[in-house]
Amino acid sequence: MRQSRNYLQSRKWRMIFAWVAIITACFSVMIVSAKYKAPHNSVKRVTVTGKSATIFFSSNYLAESITKNGVSVEEDFTGDTNFDIKICNTDVLKPVEFYSKAINYTLTAEVVKENGSSFTESELATILGDAKIGLYRLEGGSQSSTPLYEFDSTHMTYTLSSESLVPTAANPSATKQYRLVMPEQTISKGVYVRVTATPASGYSDLPASISGSFYVRRKTFNLTAGWTGAFNDDESIGTAQYDGFNYAITGGGTATKTLSWDSTILEVDWKQIQEVFSYTGSQPSADANGIMSIQVNLNSESGGRYDIQFYVTDKTARTTINGYAWSALDALVTLE
Repeated sequence: MRQSRNYLQSRKWRMIFAWVAIITACFSVMIVSAKYKAPHNSVKRVTVTGKSATIFFSSNYLAESITKNGVSVEEDFTGDTNFDIKICNTDVLKPVEFYSKAINYTLTAEVVKENGSSFTESELATILGDAKIGLYRLEGGSQSSTPLYEFDSTHMTYTLSSESLVPTAANPSATKQYRLVMPEQTISKGVYVRVTATPASGYSDLPASISGSFYVRRKTFNLTAGWTGAFNDDESIGTAQYDGFNYAITGGGTATKTLSWDSTILEVDWKQIQEVFSYTGSQPSADANGIMSIQVNLNSESGGRYDIQFYVTDKTARTTINGYAWSALDALVTLE
């Protein structure tokens, strides 16, 4: 009996030690697994920033809900109108974090009417005549000499496959740029070009696609020997439908003006400010009221027109703008 009791006691302790060993081993595996996975789990669906959730596939013009991007030109304007479209692997306004893998996508462009329906060949031929709408690559600010595609009455749709945004260790920011050139014949003729970028399959953490429509219309501006600034988006569409706004400064002569905006509601495309105005100063700080101001040099010899873009600052600003009439939005930006 004593021998059996000793045997049972010995067996009991062996089982306890075995369980302790198993639990310790499992815990060690969990730690090793956690240490291994952490640095490799770098692709995130969204990152919460000071503005809102960051989408790692964005554009200065295209969005998940198709945008309408119009430019207004003077009554006597006779030339091409360019739209420089940028697609990147981060939030175009807050380039802080970048998608760590290459993004393969397809770019499509099609000539459509305002409601998105197709033109007949005869309809578009009557509008364009011999003119063509061009789509070009834009690299380093320079337009490629050969177009990717030219649209006319018999060529209204184009698909560019195998495009990619490839980050590197040295430069995690990956960007592709395209220039859409719309000739004078399209002005105020209801001709729209719808551009869509669609990631390839396998990117469940990116938007299914981003799109935007582009058009040109005529609008009378004051072209006296002075300069004025105004938003030139389609005012038949409410401000709540826009995530960004086109602002045009037009006039004649040479002048230095102060451009100011309410930074609590609108933020400017700073890189565009540098390019359009050849601005070399530092980015300004807002005053106590949230107003940012810069000095810009204007010269009508360069065409008498400067176009820049403003974007909605954050969710609070979005709510504010949703209740604005266009006149209230105009008051947010001044040229003095």
